[in-house]
Amino acid sequence: MEPLRALIVDDETLGRETLKQFLGRYCPEEIQVVAMAASAEEARWGVSQHEPDVVFLDVEMPRENGFDFLRSIPEREFAVVFVTAYDHYALRAIRASATDYLLKPIDIDELQEAVRKLVEQQNARAARQAGYNARLRAVLENTSDNRQKLARLIVPSLHGFSVIAVDDILHCKAENNYTSIHLRTGENVLACKPLKEYDELLDGSEFFRVHKSFLVNLQHVRGFVRSDLGGGTVMLTGGISVEVSRRRKDQLIQKLQEFGLSA
Repeated sequence: MEPLRALIVDDETLGRETLKQFLGRYCPEEIQVVAMAASAEEARWGVSQHEPDVVFLDVEMPRENGFDFLRSIPEREFAVVFVTAYDHYALRAIRASATDYLLKPIDIDELQEAVRKLVEQQNARAARQAGYNARLRAVLENTSDNRQKLARLIVPSLHGFSVIAVDDILHCKAENNYTSIHLRTGENVLACKPLKEYDELLDGSEFFRVHKSFLVNLQHVRGFVRSDLGGGTVMLTGGISVEVSRRRKDQLIQKLQEFGLSA
């Protein structure tokens, strides 16, 4: 197999040169850097001239960031590996969409793992293209209009993945190393990730960990019943009830009051 043709996009010269050097040294058989760009405008030219297989894309750039660049190219024939330094929300949006990324400063092992995944994707491109496009669309929706809440999750399952609107989630329940995601449609999706992962991804959204085993969407809370034992039960849309631990009760009540609900 021929090396994948790569375009590196980063507004910082050091960032571009470092990544090019690392790819040449540690992934010479898998990646050939055909061009580099310092801006979204240069990147568009690079895509049209070189038709890369993959774009290593810096997230934070002046004028147009990495997400803006992708939105400007509706017909994308290339894979994307995001590169980010510190933007907590951008990183959550990327992780929620199950898309590959690298953190600055770049770790060699993580770079080689990302390249390994790229080669796998290329070998099965036709079969995976629809799924890859869905993940990329989720990233762009999660970062549109300076959004500070996730709009969609790509949820990996035993047989593939599901695209879920965050607003449709009633609650998430821990199932050992898996998570059962309960939707307002009545559907349950079993995700191949622990509840802790979704607690982190949905941090900053209208979700609250009411119990070690439960994460609830506060938008769907319809009531709260105190327990004589110190905890309680939260009532959700559709008549669903979820246990609230004694330790988390006071924090939940405070959150509900912030939402204009009494408890």
